[in-house]
Order: sequence, then C-alpha cells, then structure tokens
Amino acid sequence: MVHQLVQMQRFARFEFERGLEGLTDEESRFRPVKADGSKMNCISWTIGHLADQEWRLFVRGIGGPEDERFEPYATGRPAIEPALDEALAMWREAKANADEWLSKATDADMEPSPENWFENLGTCVMRSTYHYFFHAGEINAVRQLLGHPEIPFIGLLRGRLDFPLQG
Repeated sequence: MVHQLVQMQRFARFEFERGLEGLTDEESRFRPVKADGSKMNCISWTIGHLADQEWRLFVRGIGGPEDERFEPYATGRPAIEPALDEALAMWREAKANADEWLSKATDADMEPSPENWFENLGTCVMRSTYHYFFHAGEINAVRQLLGHPEIPFIGLLRGRLDFPLQG
C-alpha cells in the first residue's frame, strides 16, 4: 500500500493540477503586478518550481542525480517565463521519478534524514504537500485575474482521499 503521507501528497498534486486546466501558454506566462510594483512569478514557473521540489526532495534527496534543468526554478532564482508545455513535461518527469521512491516508502523510510539534509523524509513529504496547496491557491487567484472562474477550494475527497487512509 502507498504510505498515508504519500496519499495526501498525491491528492495535493491532483488539486494543484486542477488549477492548470484550461490555461493557455500565454496565460501561464502572465505575471501580475504586486502592490509594491514587483511582479509575481508566472504559473509556468510555478509548475517548474514544484518539479524542482519533487526532484530535489525525492530523487536527489535520496541519493539520485543532480539535474541542472531544475536550477532556474529554485527559490530565489531570477524570474523566467517558460513555455507551459515545457514546464508540464518537466513536472511530469520529476513526479514520475519521485514516485519511484514515494510509491514504496514505508514508515521506516520516512524517519531517517539523508546525510546533510535539513529534515527527515516524512517531514519533506508533508512540506511538499503544503507547498502544493500554497501554490494551488496562488494559481487560483491568478486564474481569476485572467478571467477564469474560481476553482472551488478542495475538490471532492470521496474516492481520492477517504478516511481512514489505506496504509
């Protein structure tokens, strides 16, 4: 069975992806101006940013290879506006690679911290889950600025994340 934390993270991924439905490439590159005059990151960058998170935490973080393609999406890097299809392809690849470990993770796997890592892997899965929801809300707001309807917060859990979780 898939670990309970991973089940929740997968639900967060699903909710994040729901916010991408119907967006065009041009819309995904839109960067709204904030109150201080600076610009928000665009949606396509956010997709790449979450791909970087998946790779960094669940591929590289458990001993996998570095991948320089994700570097432009790390927190604090200069803003870029990648094509939607490129960002989605990178995100799907990172998720697939991360799922190789996540699908098999046990309670014991979640506990130890990789060498020189700041959190144990279970905490990293929780961080990832919350990070997805943070950006899902951000994307929902940008979608509305673009004229898309608001996405109701948290879709139906039934059949996707029923309690008690199966673990």
